[in-house]
Amino acid sequence: MISTIQIRERVKEQLSMMKGRNQSYEDVILYLIKMREMCKQRDVEMIKKEAEEINRISGDIVGELGGVEDVRGEVVEW
Repeated sequence: MISTIQIRERVKEQLSMMKGRNQSYEDVILYLIKMREMCKQRDVEMIKKEAEEINRISGDIVGELGGVEDVRGEVVEW
């Protein structure tokens, strides 16, 4: 349960627009918090997937450059 809080009139108007007929401001605020946490978790999962992809690409590049040697500033492929 959320304690009594003071909110600006503009915020109250925005919450009122989101509030359903049988919902309280508390319900709306809890819903917004839940949505934020879900989005945050989704973002973390996306970052993990992107990191895995970058790691895979990095491994591919290292593998392709395995036979390349730098000789006095010139690139030589063996």
